[in-house]
Amino acid sequence: MELKKNDIIKIITLIKVNYDNAYPDGDGESTKTLIEFWYNCLKKYPKEIVFQAVENTVKHCKFTPRLADIIEEIDKILISRAPSLDALWEELTSILLKVFEVSRYIGYPQYSQWTNEQLDGLYDSLNPELKLYVTTRSALVQLSELSGESLQYERVRFLKAMPEIRNNYYENLGSDKIAALLENADGDKQIPGNGVKQITDKK
Repeated sequence: MELKKNDIIKIITLIKVNYDNAYPDGDGESTKTLIEFWYNCLKKYPKEIVFQAVENTVKHCKFTPRLADIIEEIDKILISRAPSLDALWEELTSILLKVFEVSRYIGYPQYSQWTNEQLDGLYDSLNPELKLYVTTRSALVQLSELSGESLQYERVRFLKAMPEIRNNYYENLGSDKIAALLENADGDKQIPGNGVKQITDKK
């Protein structure tokens, strides 16, 4: 459900009830500016997620919650509905053999179009978060060439880097992607865009 300005008023009222001297301006100009600013920052999130985040924040904050506290809690809620980092790594490694097999044809002009189409399809099938780690198709090909200890080392590097990548990803999500994420989370709890395309026959 879409967040309205009236919902921001309810949120601020809830905070005022729970914290002494929170936003003492009443209905003054400062409060109007506060409502407008909070609305602009929170309107991309579904109403139920915002209110859940506010409730969680009020339960745990000893001092008056700020907008940043609420957004931080929203990000936690969204991340909790996303695939685990281990699941993301499994998704990534599940296509590496396909990528490796296709990449063997890179040096053959007669297979150039087919190779490019297949590699583009495999890269496009990656979860959006994974594309922030494997930033190019070429990087995906290089990753497919790893094996044994090298691949295990890459996994350690992946697990170390992904939390920050994930946080940045959710902070910059648009309302359409947030809605898609939450809709998909009701099913297999994976972000849209992670279906692996099948390799077609070479022409």
